[in-house]
Amino acid sequence: MEDVVSYFDEVAPIWDEAVVRNAAKLRRIMTIAGVRPGDEVLDAGSGTGVLVPYIREKNSDGLITEMDVSPKMLNMARAKYHNDSRIRYLNEDIEKYSEGKEYDRILLYGILPHLADKAGTIVRLFRSNLKGNGSILVSHPYGRDKINLLHSHGDRRVADAFLPPMKELVSECSKNGLNVAFSEDTEQDYTLLFK
Repeated sequence: MEDVVSYFDEVAPIWDEAVVRNAAKLRRIMTIAGVRPGDEVLDAGSGTGVLVPYIREKNSDGLITEMDVSPKMLNMARAKYHNDSRIRYLNEDIEKYSEGKEYDRILLYGILPHLADKAGTIVRLFRSNLKGNGSILVSHPYGRDKINLLHSHGDRRVADAFLPPMKELVSECSKNGLNVAFSEDTEQDYTLLFK
């Protein structure tokens, strides 16, 4: 995990300029996730807070928890959204997160490849941190093949961060009682919604 933290700390100052965002896609995943006014949202692996404006379009007043292992990524988010008193920032590893707080929506956007126990983390969050009518969105800005290729040819600190075949992830989560409400696995998209 130290390698992952050092990588994201290093790229934090240039992250927003270096990564292209698809606003239409980000709005669409907020709709798929079912974000509504007043929802308490956990944005795990939040980075510089790329999802905050899109969460706020659907939910102007609910509490957002931005969580990331990289303190520098969180500092970038704090600098951007310092006027929003309904955002809290947690410098934590989602795989070790033990706060008993429950959320309406848990968003795992762009973080899945970096989790050692992908299905186990989703199942634990579902059981421990999700309200009864809530949902967990797992999504990535690109399709599986593209992400796996980018990571395998990129910085050595994230070279083993892969998206698993969606079928495998769904199977593991389903065995543990999670229902898949939405799935899309294409060259351009990797999105799952668990309820």
